[in-house]
Amino acid sequence: MRKRYVICGVSGRALGMFAKPILTDFSSTCELVGLLDCDPLRFTTFRTRFPENSHIKTYNESEFEQMVVETKPDVVIVAGRDDTHARYIVRALANHLDVITEKPMATTGLDCKKS
Repeated sequence: MRKRYVICGVSGRALGMFAKPILTDFSSTCELVGLLDCDPLRFTTFRTRFPENSHIKTYNESEFEQMVVETKPDVVIVAGRDDTHARYIVRALANHLDVITEKPMATTGLDCKKS
């Protein structure tokens, strides 16, 4: 069974460092099942770079819980704006999901105290 991944923050780094390897090099053991971002143009960029994967579900930033329910991921990759990292990390962990994140994990003292 392939491990299921979602990406929160469809940045250039997310596409190059995470989406591309999942969709190519590791496709026999990994599956990208969802993308979340505040900017719908980033989904267009994803579909342009990976047209054969345009079926992957997309969600706006307020639909994290819906994405988790619908896609049933094993792992959440956090690769968006720095100020969103803590929010998605905490929500993923609250859903008992593994998390991979780029730095920084938190940008404020308040973010560091979230649980």
